[in-house]
Amino acid sequence: MDNALLAVVVLLTSTLSGVLGMGGGMILMGIFLLLVPLEWAMVLHGCTQLASNGSRAWLHREQVRWRFLPRYFLGALFSYVVMSYLAWVPSKAVAFIALGSLPLIGRLPGLAGRRLDITKGWIAAICGVTVFGAQVLAGASGPALDVFFLTDRLNRYQIIATKAMTQTLSHAMKILFFAAILADTAPDRSFSLWLIPMLMAIPPLGSYLGKQLLHRVSDSDFLLLTRHAATAIGLTWFVRGILLMAGVF
Repeated sequence: MDNALLAVVVLLTSTLSGVLGMGGGMILMGIFLLLVPLEWAMVLHGCTQLASNGSRAWLHREQVRWRFLPRYFLGALFSYVVMSYLAWVPSKAVAFIALGSLPLIGRLPGLAGRRLDITKGWIAAICGVTVFGAQVLAGASGPALDVFFLTDRLNRYQIIATKAMTQTLSHAMKILFFAAILADTAPDRSFSLWLIPMLMAIPPLGSYLGKQLLHRVSDSDFLLLTRHAATAIGLTWFVRGILLMAGVF
């Protein structure tokens, strides 16, 4: 694993997420899946995204809509308990397919978008259940989370900030989930553990750069770019998963 190249990828993907609120994590998750065993990919991704989303939430802390978060956390905690009980870990092919399939949910706003508005009632709890389930299955959940933020009640800054806080919670829980699995097994590890703090030090810079670029994007362009980026990234990883399942490579 080329640490310098990986550091550049982490910087670029955290900057992308700083502008769109998603996308970077999907790209990074796919790259980690290509390089290391699945359990380690989940932990490495969780650590970098914890730093990325946490720093982004801090930079936009005045825009975070806190009233949704307790219900979101309850939903995520319920999903965590169920997933821990099942103790199921997907194969890499399934993870790639799930990662690529998530954006398709966001392409159905007429069916789900308006009803799954995180600002309404207990929808935030449903969001927590869905997003953490996607974290375990695919490693990333940005497109699934987007379905709950297709709302005109929040501006782009509030969306970026609140999504960052929800993802910070989810990635922390994902690290705990897969660290517990690693504690019971001895999977191959092709990297030094010093890579983790190194990668966690980079995303705050990407979050800062993303915030500067976000000022140049309108609310309408923000929503449009988010949908197209998610679809393009999703299709790439979906095809990779199908080919992997078919044994092509």
